[in-house]
Amino acid sequence: MIEGLFKKKSEFVRTPKYSIKDKKDSWTDKRYAPIKINSTVIVELILALYCLFGVVSSIYFLEIAAVPFQLMFFLGFGFVGVMSLKHAWLGRQVHPL
Repeated sequence: MIEGLFKKKSEFVRTPKYSIKDKKDSWTDKRYAPIKINSTVIVELILALYCLFGVVSSIYFLEIAAVPFQLMFFLGFGFVGVMSLKHAWLGRQVHPL
């Protein structure tokens, strides 16, 4: 990236997806979806609950100006956490343990 900022010519190296390096390699037997639940997902769901607590407490103490921001954080952490769980669940459906 720094070489690009200084307009220095450099080689572009393609990162092989699914570990396909030769023409004989196939992607059909490779697993791409995460099957295990990462610890990051747990942290995201805990932060979503924490932000939900912030929304509820802001409404209780009538701090209405803080509600949209805390609601945005809750929805962001919650959506990412739930989608990560969904992808792990779908990965288990495709590739059972």
